[in-house]
Amino acid sequence: MAFNIQVFVLLMVAATLEAVSLYRAVDEKNSTHALKAVSRSNNNFTVDLLKAIEGDRNENLVISPLSLHAALGFLAQGAQGSTKQQILKAAYLPSDDNATREGFRAMLHPLRNNTNYTLHLANAAFVEKSFPLKQSFREVARSSFMADAKTVDFANNASGAIDAINQWAKNSTAGKIRNFMSQNDADSKTKFVLANALYFNGTWEKGFNASQTKKRPFHVNSETTVQTDMMTTTAGFNYTYSKELGAQVLALNYKGGDIRMIIGLPDNIDGLEALESKIDELKKTMGKLFPQTVNVTLPKFKIEQEIYYDNILQKLGITEVFSPEANLSGISDVNRLAISNVKQKAVIEVSENGTVSSAATETTGTTLSQTYDFIADHGFLYLIEHVPTSAVIICGRYTKP
Repeated sequence: MAFNIQVFVLLMVAATLEAVSLYRAVDEKNSTHALKAVSRSNNNFTVDLLKAIEGDRNENLVISPLSLHAALGFLAQGAQGSTKQQILKAAYLPSDDNATREGFRAMLHPLRNNTNYTLHLANAAFVEKSFPLKQSFREVARSSFMADAKTVDFANNASGAIDAINQWAKNSTAGKIRNFMSQNDADSKTKFVLANALYFNGTWEKGFNASQTKKRPFHVNSETTVQTDMMTTTAGFNYTYSKELGAQVLALNYKGGDIRMIIGLPDNIDGLEALESKIDELKKTMGKLFPQTVNVTLPKFKIEQEIYYDNILQKLGITEVFSPEANLSGISDVNRLAISNVKQKAVIEVSENGTVSSAATETTGTTLSQTYDFIADHGFLYLIEHVPTSAVIICGRYTKP
């Protein structure tokens, strides 16, 4: 009998191990599907977002589609009814909340925990304290979106609430982003501020020799030229020329290879606006790059920008969440909670940092006979992409020093 009991126990253990193994396989499969769904939605959302942003096309721009997309993702977890449907539609998010949560969790965690680059991506919902937050919303925000959900006293101490938000931005970006909000951004009537802050600085896989950086002409437009610091290097990069875009497209990998910067350089000095109108074609072209030897000349720059997304999101179809009809009952049981402000502050730095390339014919394992010149001496588009998922972390335009 003891022998039979032992066999039975062994069979039970084997069955348990098999069940665990099967569960993990199913769980990983679901996670992969969710990640792909969120990645696709991020790409579609990025294209719509760039097209919806108004303003001076001659000004530098830096935005983080991924940061805003994640903010909408966790906002949708607390929305209900038509309010939720508007967010899901505009952000191309899955109708299944679990897929959205799992997809963002699979995307954000490895991005935030990579030592090859510095990426501070922070999202938070700051809600007037008379609208107590549901613990379930706090937990989802933290576990799936790496976001904070906090209450502050806008009604009686708007200045103190703004100070608290600024301290959050400073702490969440290791001091890189300060003064996130001004005293004009909120008052005693403010109910809900959706905030996202992002700082990125990466090390090039094939860097630029700082001793080669020199003042060179940069064409702001066909009539204005200024001198600025231009970095140069010759190495193997993924590159192509697109007749459809009327532009060269270059990929510069960051250390580790998971992140890369894609630059779309129009042929014409004043061709940036036309290129922006074809952003969806540029995204397709990113998959058609080939290893080439390229002489790269690129300006050294830093862009810091804050954007209020209220009107832009409404243009994309997210209107109800800003109105008295907003249904955010998944965030708080108290009625009439609506968003007052959606603000993003992003910073990007592009410099020589990286392993200096000294070999003029250094390529990805192939020696190529032809060398291409990529001279970014006029306005261009750039996108920083997470290669494994093709999600756009940051994008924008560089038009002038």
